[in-house]
Amino acid sequence: MAERTGLFAKYRITDHVADVGLTIYGNSYEDLFAHGAYALFSLLTDLRRVRRIEKRKFSLFSGPDALIHFLNELLFLWDTERFIAKSTRVTKDGQGQLYAIAEGELYDPSRHFVKKEVKAVTYHEFSIKTGEHGYEARLVLDL
Repeated sequence: MAERTGLFAKYRITDHVADVGLTIYGNSYEDLFAHGAYALFSLLTDLRRVRRIEKRKFSLFSGPDALIHFLNELLFLWDTERFIAKSTRVTKDGQGQLYAIAEGELYDPSRHFVKKEVKAVTYHEFSIKTGEHGYEARLVLDL
């Protein structure tokens, strides 16, 4: 199953033994973060029912595994506040520091349902590569 945007898919769910594998696509490095967050929360709930009424801002570790840190930070917001990110944006300043803004709302059991609970984004099979069509990241979610 793949979610499409423009010419390229945002993400693809892949079979994995006990967890869920994701392949995330983006035209830019920053797209990987937005599409990864979309994939993560699409597995958790139906994002069509989520409104953009609250924001969460945070800075990110900007190393090679920044995507994993970012997605785990979003999971932390879900676990502690029940915040559902409908959309996210990541930007980089001149020194290479990454900043994230997530827009969404708090979980409301009368409007939202939980499809799957995700425990963590793992380093298992994690990779990011670039090609002629943009960026591709692979990672595994622990359910």
